[in-house]
Amino acid sequence: MALDHARRILDESDSLKERLAGGEHTPVGRVRAAAATQAIVHLFAPLFESFMRTHPWVEVSFRSTASTDQTIADIQSGTADVGFASLPVYSPALQVQELFHDELGAVAGHSHSLAGRPLATLDELLAERFILFERGNSIRRATDEFFGRVGGEPRTALESNDTAFIKLMVERGFGISLLPAWAVRDEVRWGWLAQLRIKGHHLRRAVAILALGRFQPSSTRAFVQHVLKNRDALQSMADGEPVEGADVRPDPRR
Repeated sequence: MALDHARRILDESDSLKERLAGGEHTPVGRVRAAAATQAIVHLFAPLFESFMRTHPWVEVSFRSTASTDQTIADIQSGTADVGFASLPVYSPALQVQELFHDELGAVAGHSHSLAGRPLATLDELLAERFILFERGNSIRRATDEFFGRVGGEPRTALESNDTAFIKLMVERGFGISLLPAWAVRDEVRWGWLAQLRIKGHHLRRAVAILALGRFQPSSTRAFVQHVLKNRDALQSMADGEPVEGADVRPDPRR
């Protein structure tokens, strides 16, 4: 009770300072975003760009964390202002708002025996070596939940939290991986990688934005509102569809 009362006093003090500085009308300051995978930068880059274009007085930074738990801990400790993670997220201190759904698919190199096929069976995948994200990463968590659900145990060749490294090792034939379609869109289009769906299975997940449920400075509020405003555009990008009528400008290179 005493801690909650102290937090309310601090929040009211911060709110008063912001009003006196005029920040509630023109967002100023910084927003530090975090996620347990670098891959999410590819999806959010147009959104970050559009926010910085419309909010020139707010500085935006992004960093990858070691795990979803670390992302949550960073927001709670004040090291990060917002975070992105796949659901479920359990923390009464956080405001958790769902953004979009995506689906993980099997990814193989262009010369792999599975390449060129739309589907692969679970048994075919389990016969391969996997290049996976490290444990605690949101994509790895979804991967582990899937294999636990189907009763399979993937043979792990390599683990890394570097998305580019994982894709490069898959391309060179060191193993296969499970990645969302938007994370390998360019490589599939260029013919470097092939993506297959898993026959009889859908590895879908929900991705949310996280922030403190208590007082948020104007810069954080503006960023969260901007992201939520563009949920439909994010879903379209996650689905690989063209984006129209949104504040997000898709990267013309993608």
